[in-house]
Amino acid sequence: MKNKETVSGATTGKPQRQAEYFEDHRALQVILARVESTRDLDLLIPLLEELHRLLQMHFAREEAADGLQGIVAETAPHQLGHLQELMDQHDGFLTMLISLKQDIRSCLDGPTAKVFSDVQTLCDRLQTHEESETKLLTKALYTDLGESG
Repeated sequence: MKNKETVSGATTGKPQRQAEYFEDHRALQVILARVESTRDLDLLIPLLEELHRLLQMHFAREEAADGLQGIVAETAPHQLGHLQELMDQHDGFLTMLISLKQDIRSCLDGPTAKVFSDVQTLCDRLQTHEESETKLLTKALYTDLGESG
């Protein structure tokens, strides 16, 4: 008879780890959908930072001896080569995230900041222009009373 702590050769800790693994993937899908749908650079940075933190924890869990690597080694060792290819991509994703965050900050500090500055200048100038026109019209209608000269 099998030990009560063993179900199909897996200890009770493995279902917990497997549940965590699937929960990680669900959380990743949620944050990825938010990142993908965001077009506001100011909102994108915190989303990418959240994704970065989540991926660091997720990758560490996968790469642990009792994580995905351990599960595959025990249950499907013939898949270890493919798993290693996937594990090798982890650092690249983290590096890409760091680069993206730097690019966004550069845009916000550089070209995007200039665009917003130029928009503000345009608005300020138009506001001043409109105020001048209003003053002129008010003066023409109520002060000058049709006097020429």
